Amino acid sequence: MVLMKYGSFCQMSRLRTALSFILLPGLFAIRLAAQTGAAGGVNADDNLDLCMHAMSRCDVSRLKPDDIARFSANTRKKNLEMCRAFTVTCDPTALTPEEQKNLKTALHDRNVARCMEGAANCDPLLLSDGEAKLVSADRSRRNLDKCLQGNATCNPVLLDAKQAAAVSAAAHQRNFDACTIGSQKCDPTALSKEETVSVAAAAKRRNFETCMAGGPLCDPSTLSPSDASAFRTSLNEKNYQNCLAGSSKCEPQSLKPAEADAVANSRRARNKDFCMNGFLSKCDLGILTAPDFADVIRASQERLRMSTR
Repeated sequence: MVLMKYGSFCQMSRLRTALSFILLPGLFAIRLAAQTGAAGGVNADDNLDLCMHAMSRCDVSRLKPDDIARFSANTRKKNLEMCRAFTVTCDPTALTPEEQKNLKTALHDRNVARCMEGAANCDPLLLSDGEAKLVSADRSRRNLDKCLQGNATCNPVLLDAKQAAAVSAAAHQRNFDACTIGSQKCDPTALSKEETVSVAAAAKRRNFETCMAGGPLCDPSTLSPSDASAFRTSLNEKNYQNCLAGSSKCEPQSLKPAEADAVANSRRARNKDFCMNGFLSKCDLGILTAPDFADVIRASQERLRMSTR
């Protein structure tokens, strides 16, 4: 009876030993998987980095006191950067008293700069008396510059008497300059008698230059006698050169006798060149002299001989 109990005890011991070797590694693996799975498979440093960058995989339950302190400092630093950049994500209440003071100064300076630039988002109520005077003076200067340049955004109401006189003189000068160059912006009714005479003389000079250049806007009827004579001389010279070159713009009836002889000689020379080089479409054999005709025949025979080689 005792032996039977002892045998049963031994069998149970062996069974427990076998189960321990089988189950313990599995239980350890399950526990380890649970630990790593809860942290998303990342170590403590990586988890802190995820929290620092506000990632959704951050596990705040794994942060240590030192980590929480670093996380809090990083959050305050980011908020301070947002406030310094004047973004809407800035939370001024999260700033220290010194940081709030610095932010207030920066916002005030930005508003002053906007007002000095004439920006629409300037808040003049935030300016001190001294700053308001500087802004007003700068605004007056900008407006004067615009008015002097004839800018459409000029506000003449803001000009004082001295500025208005300077703007009027600048506008008068711009109109005189426009009339002098023949601009469509010219207002001849605003010219003085002396300026009207000067503008008329400038118009005559421009017309003469246009005529001499052969421009289509030339008006020969307004030329003075001396300018008309110079214009005719220029036309005759251009016509003579056109005739010498055999241009279609040549007007032979306008040539002087000596010019007509020179043009005839030039035509004969061109005609011989055409005939010598085989340009028969432009060659007139009938006006060739006997020696020239002989030269043309020799040149023609030479071309034929070269072509049959």
